[in-house]
Amino acid sequence: MKLALLGVGNAGTRIVDALLAAEKRVDRPVTREQVLAFNTTPSAFAETTHIDDERQVVVGDIHPDVVQPEETVDGGETGDGDSDGHETVREGVAGDPELGVEVARDDLPEIRRALDMVDDTEVDAAMIVAGLGGGTGCGVGAVLLEELKAIYEIPVYVLGVLPTGEESDRRAWTAARAIRTFVPLADSVVPVDNESWIAIHGNTESYETLNRALATRIVSVFGAGERDNQPLSEVRMDPNDVRRVLEVGGLATVGYAKTDLDPVSESWLTRLRRLLGRDVPEPEPQTDAVSIKKLVQRAVDSELTLPCDIATAD
Repeated sequence: MKLALLGVGNAGTRIVDALLAAEKRVDRPVTREQVLAFNTTPSAFAETTHIDDERQVVVGDIHPDVVQPEETVDGGETGDGDSDGHETVREGVAGDPELGVEVARDDLPEIRRALDMVDDTEVDAAMIVAGLGGGTGCGVGAVLLEELKAIYEIPVYVLGVLPTGEESDRRAWTAARAIRTFVPLADSVVPVDNESWIAIHGNTESYETLNRALATRIVSVFGAGERDNQPLSEVRMDPNDVRRVLEVGGLATVGYAKTDLDPVSESWLTRLRRLLGRDVPEPEPQTDAVSIKKLVQRAVDSELTLPCDIATAD
């Protein structure tokens, strides 16, 4: 499945950067360069390595209430709405989703010009990636979601990071507001509960590592069958397969497991033909239904992006 990625806010920008890195790491080109990142905090772009400069869009840079990096602000929360543990100086909309909505509506012409860089005819779906506890992720993300649903005929999904228990009540309230806004509009919302992952790994686990694990899951789901120059055939998941799962709507959760396939022994005649330079297809590793069932069970029992009772899921 080809996927347009649109990062929003600090957390969204960093996770999109991790998703692009995962594409290269697992050799599954999901985005085909159909990527944008929107932020009211320009300094966050300095932390990215895979998002091209022309695809980094600053929103609200001329709005009088948006705090610029060089300005000094006393008191209040730090950061614009990181939901993945990073602390920053107070910039951008400073965690205010109402201001995020306002600056996004004011900058809709700029946002629309940026969206022209995304060829929606080349992708099967779009995904907004945002920290749900942030003013930019919640506010700008909501306006962007409305715009995408108005102009795109493809499904629009949301990958949203939830704040941890150590973060402020204000950020928890903002995340709850984001969920109530996004779920009715998006075709599906995939929340990421960092709290549960931290509880498993402990505070020594860096957020960069968590982002990397998240990116592996997302690219594995949406990138199934998208590997370039695949020497062996594989069961290719049609984009409609993923779409049918997510069209249930509401909230979705993702698990992950992998296994090595046993190599297939070749006959002496096949080996001889290969030694003689004949065009012989590579042997295809085989697996059985029992192995597949066990693998699926391991994925279900893995660290889900949102812990839940699987028995209650569609």
